[in-house]
Amino acid sequence: MSTFESMQSTIRGLCEAIARLNPPITPRLRGPATEKQISSAAKKLGLAFPAELKHLLLCHNGQDFYNPTSGYGDPLVPMMRQPANGQRYSHYWLSGAEEIVEHTLSYRDDHHWLQEERFDTIGPARYHDQFIVFTGSENADCLVLDLQPKPGGSVGQVVLFCTQAPQIIVVAPDLETYLRSLAADYKKGRFQHTPCEYFVSYVESD
Repeated sequence: MSTFESMQSTIRGLCEAIARLNPPITPRLRGPATEKQISSAAKKLGLAFPAELKHLLLCHNGQDFYNPTSGYGDPLVPMMRQPANGQRYSHYWLSGAEEIVEHTLSYRDDHHWLQEERFDTIGPARYHDQFIVFTGSENADCLVLDLQPKPGGSVGQVVLFCTQAPQIIVVAPDLETYLRSLAADYKKGRFQHTPCEYFVSYVESD
């Protein structure tokens, strides 16, 4: 079960893994969010945040995605292949409390037209409006926490939500497990550096 201390250890392990890459990823993680910021975000969305998300925000309130002086921060989550057909998807930056509200509300605004699409699913998930979008990306794809999984799934499981083509893919039972697996994958060389003009880019190896 996630605790604040275990999330601190998880993030520390992930930061150590990306610092050893060549070239290293510099994620520009922000300082911690306050309890007030987190509770305000949850209230605005009308959702209870899973413990793992609260603990992550108490460690770091997302990443500094872009600023005019230093440009883009490096995405913490690399571009990965969809397991069914090998198609590649986006890089992802961790969002802070305010951005989680913004991105989740934007997703809800799109829910009415998106529900007309037929979503293929991989794992115990389904399409609904009870997702928490906790990342930003270059396009409409995002990583979300699923609060209404299908039987066999876990509340708070990490799901990759794609619109081109419409797919929902369960990638981990919870956020902390996902971050730990990401650190392990960086360490064992699952991802390779791919030059990018704007940020240090890693992509899943072929």
